[in-house]
Amino acid sequence: MTTTIEKSTDIKTDRNGFVRCRVCGCTEIEACDPPCGWEPGEADLCTGCAEMMRALLRWSVGAHRATKASLMRELERAKNRIKRGQSPYNARKKQHGAVI
Repeated sequence: MTTTIEKSTDIKTDRNGFVRCRVCGCTEIEACDPPCGWEPGEADLCTGCAEMMRALLRWSVGAHRATKASLMRELERAKNRIKRGQSPYNARKKQHGAVI
């Protein structure tokens, strides 16, 4: 399956003229952590955001009735668990509908 992502025609720059990523706003001077680069063929999309976009695309096509809202809720839960020093994933495991 080939998916075409529309390219941005409005490339944003910071006050020093460095291109900003159209998703996260990173620049060559203020890169993501871990450091990113520019996605080949995209003037204003960093490799970190491009990787996430590919993962989200796979998720949106293959997930069973998942919604963006449920994904964002789980992201917030994972971030809160990390802040508390816990694993980002729930410790309980389910097998065939039963908590084990």
